[in-house]
Amino acid sequence: MESPPSSLDDSGSTFPEPTNPESGARTPTPTPRIVPPPSGERKQGDGTIRIGVEVLDQLLELIGEVVLGRNQLLSHHRDDPRFTVLSRSITRLHQHVIRTRMQAVGVLFERYRRTVRDLSLQLGKKVEILIEGGDLELDRTVLEALADPLTHLVRNALDHGLENGEERSQAGKQVIGVISLRAMHESGQVVIEVQDDGRGIDLERVRTKVVERGLVEPAEAACMVERDLFAWLFHPGFSTRDEATDLSGRGVGMDVVKSNLERMGCSVELSSRAGKGTVVTIGIPLTQAMVNSSVISGLIIRIGGHTLALPQMAVSEVVRLTGPDRRERIETIHGKEVFKLRDKVLPLVHLEDVLGIPRTFAHPTGGFPPERRNRFADRRTRRDPGDSDRPSGPDRRVRSELLVVLHYRHEWFGVLVDQIVGTEEIVVRRPPELLKGRRVFAGSTILGNGTVSLILDIGGMVEEGGLDFANRSRGRAIHAGRSSQREIEQRVVVFSCAEDEHFAIPVGLLSEIDRCKTTDIRRIGSREFVQRHGMSVPLLRLDKHIDIRPLPETNESFTVLIPSRLSFPTAIMAGKIEGTLVLGDDINTKEADEKGVMGTFFRDGKLVSLLDIYSLLQGSDPERYKSDIRPEVHEARILFAEDQLFFRQLVVQYFRSHGIRNVVAVPDGRVALDLLMQDPKRFDILVSDIEMPNMNGFQLVSMVKSDPRMAHLKVMALTSLEGEANKQKGFEAGFDAYEIKLDKDRVLRCLDQLLGERTPGGKEP
Repeated sequence: MESPPSSLDDSGSTFPEPTNPESGARTPTPTPRIVPPPSGERKQGDGTIRIGVEVLDQLLELIGEVVLGRNQLLSHHRDDPRFTVLSRSITRLHQHVIRTRMQAVGVLFERYRRTVRDLSLQLGKKVEILIEGGDLELDRTVLEALADPLTHLVRNALDHGLENGEERSQAGKQVIGVISLRAMHESGQVVIEVQDDGRGIDLERVRTKVVERGLVEPAEAACMVERDLFAWLFHPGFSTRDEATDLSGRGVGMDVVKSNLERMGCSVELSSRAGKGTVVTIGIPLTQAMVNSSVISGLIIRIGGHTLALPQMAVSEVVRLTGPDRRERIETIHGKEVFKLRDKVLPLVHLEDVLGIPRTFAHPTGGFPPERRNRFADRRTRRDPGDSDRPSGPDRRVRSELLVVLHYRHEWFGVLVDQIVGTEEIVVRRPPELLKGRRVFAGSTILGNGTVSLILDIGGMVEEGGLDFANRSRGRAIHAGRSSQREIEQRVVVFSCAEDEHFAIPVGLLSEIDRCKTTDIRRIGSREFVQRHGMSVPLLRLDKHIDIRPLPETNESFTVLIPSRLSFPTAIMAGKIEGTLVLGDDINTKEADEKGVMGTFFRDGKLVSLLDIYSLLQGSDPERYKSDIRPEVHEARILFAEDQLFFRQLVVQYFRSHGIRNVVAVPDGRVALDLLMQDPKRFDILVSDIEMPNMNGFQLVSMVKSDPRMAHLKVMALTSLEGEANKQKGFEAGFDAYEIKLDKDRVLRCLDQLLGERTPGGKEP
């Protein structure tokens, strides 16, 4: 980027050259003599420096290569403390470099306050603007490209959408109209909404205009459904008004808005309800919204010999399909396959069809020959004795498909894959030019093992798979009322061992659930193992560690639950999976113990024990899962702020299982701040959630860091919000560390490190 001309003042205007008052001739301006500041002094105003965009892009590319190299070494040096320090430094460096290209969406949204104020006065309407999610960050170039389309949409909402005060009063609405601008992460992409609470779109007028302009025949227009009529609003030159106004259209229609957004790789949808208002939704793929070389968490999958990555934020759960599942839970409705998952019916997408690769199956003799059957319902096993046109005998297809359940906006669908490789922090790269026309691909990355993998785009999969729920789902949720601060439901998997003994483990603590045969168990002395993905994994029997009855010896198979976020995988042996449920606040923690039970609760007349898998693992193999924290950490005084009862109890159990007893848990940031203000020296460390009522974590840490009496206090964010953007925002707010709630090992190591930076007496070293 070029340096600005020297004749610019702070406001951006140029100074005129001085003139001679007598002759009117211009007097040459003497060249100023630049005097360098004395050595050691900083010249006022040199706090910023202009750097060319190409230099920043090269820097981002290089730091991305460093992160990729770090990821490839991670599996070999995970337990090396020196590599851990280096890895943490690389992460911080990457975050700071990313900051150079990121900007909050609120900066763009705030521009429209003046637009709304000026146009509402011009139109004689009373309008207010609401902004939600303004702290979400995007690449600056993306924000600049969004400015014109959003301006058009805001003007449209003011001019076309909102009624005047008299009309609103007659309709029983408040006189003041509302335009809402929202930004949020949803289904692996960034969603921006422009909503008004006006009159909505008159579909009959759209139908009439389509016929008047000769675009369709009257008979065809009469058969058009809502979605077809909305699509005409994006047709070049189409408008429901007889004349273009100076405010909104100005002769430029929604087709230009759509084409500009699609040129960026974005999608645009429109929903409306008569008398309620209109929403225009812009979907920005993750790779477009984020700076190139950003890092996200990905689920690595394999299909037909190809390795691919899914944004983990879009993954709801993974289900293994057995033979009976394929026959009994997969049906065909109107030519489309669906899967029955508890109380939902999910449309299925064959990933091979979406990617344009041939379907295969695992043959018993080896190899992956082509799959000639088009549907799961085409099975050799005969359901009906009278079904003579279907060959009988067992199905030779031995492949046990995995169903990855993905959420898109407010709906779910299933994708069939061959294998789940695992999860990994991946560096996002823009898709190569060859694939830019394929919406199903969001970008590319290099995995820790050196494999090049393409990242799938959820919206593109919905489009390529021919799923039609996108528009109707948005229509249902359009006016339901939304908030950027959403309550997180804590789901647990419920299973049984012996009869009438039921247990639960949080879904977020599990990476895999599968069935194994009893004959697959291998023994070395008193220890038992099962094979998982080519590795021998220790088997943990619950009856060996807590007072319950063992599984019946007659069982030919059992369920294994594999905990996530562990350096040493272990399989927990269980009986039958009974389903999942949302955990409430009715947990009886008085029944908790340090052997592996966090508490108990009742559901449908059943007593369910909530398990603490970390205590169970420590009891099963104390040497492998021993605590590495220093003895003095046991005396630490910890203040823990968390609004959800489940997480309060879980994290306190974390600490107590490692001998840390002096923990005070409070339900929000306001209570925590009150305790600190009463006695600033009472605690050694503050551990805080981010999304809390009354006072959130960002507000709390800001208050703490601004008070010199609490300068000794270290502050750790402990949250469910993952991702580099959230971490960076946490560090900018003042947190000394940022950790995820369910990663116990990292939480305790971080706690040990933060307390190690202090000396006795609450003073910094």
